[in-house]
Amino acid sequence: MKLKSLLLGSAAAVALTSGAFAADPRASFVSLDVCDAYGITGLTIASSDTCLKISGHVEYEFRIGDYGPGVPWYFAYGDGGGIESIDDNDGTTDWRSRLEALLRFEATTQTDAGAAKAVLVLRERQRSGGGVDAGDTGHNVRFEQAYVSFGDTTVLMAGMKGSIGKFGSDEPYNYLGLFNSSKVDTGVDWKFGDLIRTGGTSIQVTTEFGDGISAGIGLENINRWTAPGGFNVITTDARAGTLVGFVEAKGAWGEAHLTVLADDALNSFANAVWGFHAGATAKFDQFALTAALSGNSQEYFNGLISGQATFDLFTIAASAEFASVGAGNPSGPGVDVTGLGFGGSVGFQATDTVKINLGARYWDWDSGDAVAAGTEVWQIALGASFEVSDGLTVDGAVGYKTAGTFAALPDDGAFYGELGVAYKPGGGFETGAGLEVNSYGAYKLKFNAKKTF
Repeated sequence: MKLKSLLLGSAAAVALTSGAFAADPRASFVSLDVCDAYGITGLTIASSDTCLKISGHVEYEFRIGDYGPGVPWYFAYGDGGGIESIDDNDGTTDWRSRLEALLRFEATTQTDAGAAKAVLVLRERQRSGGGVDAGDTGHNVRFEQAYVSFGDTTVLMAGMKGSIGKFGSDEPYNYLGLFNSSKVDTGVDWKFGDLIRTGGTSIQVTTEFGDGISAGIGLENINRWTAPGGFNVITTDARAGTLVGFVEAKGAWGEAHLTVLADDALNSFANAVWGFHAGATAKFDQFALTAALSGNSQEYFNGLISGQATFDLFTIAASAEFASVGAGNPSGPGVDVTGLGFGGSVGFQATDTVKINLGARYWDWDSGDAVAAGTEVWQIALGASFEVSDGLTVDGAVGYKTAGTFAALPDDGAFYGELGVAYKPGGGFETGAGLEVNSYGAYKLKFNAKKTF
């Protein structure tokens, strides 16, 4: 070991000394470790001038119980109708097994003009189930992303990849979140109606101007892939090409962005649908404020505002949201729909290892003549989190949630309880298990495990 250290030290000294006379000082590091010279960490393999970084994850989830078929739990139009369910015991065993594996290869070669990269992402998904979760789906290993990029502060990207659009700064702070926000995958949604497809086969350019300001523009969905997450599946949809642009600012104060989209760009925008997503988060010592607004040209708009104040022992949060669907939206009910929701919570740090949360949320949507009245839903819950040891946490909650007056139940809601344990010992590994039950006799056992590298 001493001899090896001496040899490596001598090699480094020679490389550094010779680098002083080289036209490109970076070349002196290449012979020693190109990945270190590029500042690339993780699982890497280096040649004389190219660093290949390998990363990915394997994730498995399983759940079983008697929790279907579910009773309608109505809220706003958000992603195509907007119903979830209060789990209901129907005497049938329900179960679901889901596996996901992802492998990412990123090859980087540094040039005098910037970093040249090639990125390949392979993914496999499998899902099977019974009862309310019956049905097999997924796909075998295939390329989900395959693209090249070049540049440092200004980057050109071409190939199959995700969108450059910015869609964050739109999550509520309060415990339980908000109803419609949860329904559209936490946040505000701009996609309701004729879907504006993004990502897929694309040509994109992004640039950093300094002081945390960046912008980008791209032509995406050139090959007309089917839906978010459906890379490599081509459709016959006549609308081809989505023009996406964004501007973003980040700093110690927080962040803000605006993303604008318009599809059918390759047909001179003849049948274009356009959309936007704007969000901002501001931080002031003990306080934080988030606001977001999104929408599209088919009379759909969705927004929220959320604030949080953190003190020595208490955290107070409040949020509000709205969604509006016009009569002209092709996925709407044919009349104007407007919904409003609110949420709030109080968190209490009882000890260094125990935190307690009390929260509630409410939603009401009114669709005029589309359906009968009585569309209010609400939920209240008391939760606790206990840090047993480093990496080991136990969480529990009890609460009540309504099902609305459409529910075919003896009354309009259910009491429920949840208990879960999560273990994150480090090394990119995490696992957990949980149990959910409610006053209608439904129950659900859950298990998950994941390793990233």
